[in-house]
Parts: sequence; structure tokens; C-alpha cells
Amino acid sequence: MKHMAWKARNKFSNQDIPTSRIIILKCAFMILSTNDDEIHELEMEFKCLFISTLLCFQLAYLSITGIRGMISRLQMKF
Repeated sequence: MKHMAWKARNKFSNQDIPTSRIIILKCAFMILSTNDDEIHELEMEFKCLFISTLLCFQLAYLSITGIRGMISRLQMKF
């Protein structure tokens, strides 16, 4: 099982997949390659990582929309 996870992990390169999917895939492969006792701990780490990833995307979205708003206001002035 561990060998299969590493083999599948090596197929993906950072250029093929967006960062969020890479993070999710890495977490999935970590869960595949651990025993049952460690899975609960990894679940909690995965949830925290997933939430922080969503927050990063939300912040990026807000900053992009804020920049667009500033640009449109500047265009209205000129």
C-alpha cells in the first residue's frame, strides 16, 4: 500500500495540478501510508490544513476583488 501511494505521488508534478489539489493529494497519500493509530491525528491535521487553504483562497479572492474595485474607481475619475 505504501509503495502504491509513493508511485502515484511521483506521477504528479507541481506544474500539472493547482496547489490546492497537491495539498489534498499529499494528505490523502499520507493517510494511505499510515497505520490505523495515526489516522485520527492526520485527520485533524488534514481538517486544519483544509480550512487554512480555504481561508487563503478567500483572502486571495477578497484582495483581487478589492484591487478590481480600486481600478474601476480610478477609471471613473479619469
